[in-house]
Amino acid sequence: MQLPLFPLDVFLLPGERTKLHIFEPRYKQLIRDCLAQPVALFGIPFFSVVNTANYCSIVRIVNAYNYNDLGECDIDIVAVDVAVVTKFEHQKSEGILYPYGNLVELKLNTFQEVPADITELLPAISDWQNHEVLIDRQPLSLTEVFLSMNPNVLDKLEFVARKDDAARAHYLRQFIQYFRSISEQESCVYADFYLN
Repeated sequence: MQLPLFPLDVFLLPGERTKLHIFEPRYKQLIRDCLAQPVALFGIPFFSVVNTANYCSIVRIVNAYNYNDLGECDIDIVAVDVAVVTKFEHQKSEGILYPYGNLVELKLNTFQEVPADITELLPAISDWQNHEVLIDRQPLSLTEVFLSMNPNVLDKLEFVARKDDAARAHYLRQFIQYFRSISEQESCVYADFYLN
């Protein structure tokens, strides 16, 4: 697929949301062009030295607001998939200021059945991270469960790098075991401080 590109030091997995302030002329043009389409999609190539695989978040504009006289605005976006950038063009054609690219979607936004051994750990994951996981809402995807654990960007890259659902489920199990051991260690340290 081909999409307009907005390189940033941001890497979002499907379902993650953020806000952007749009002020550069090329990106003001990108947002105007995207909003003129039936579905306002663009890519955010993760602009970082750790992104050796050229990963890119595909995002949809949910809302554009706070326009000023200069045409600047704020936008709310949600990631709908992750892709690999196979070709990056600084300018697609005359008059287009923003970059464009060819992307190969990884289809992380499709439902992957979460193995039962991982589903059983969801309440515990919620406790470790001190936030609510929507356990009643089924079906959950591997990506949703992974995001419920607040992974950092390096963890996200490792998760995405897995070639299929089975490999991502295996990585998620290891990730859960790691956090479980950290949580147990924190509990012991807290108990020692409390007792003293």
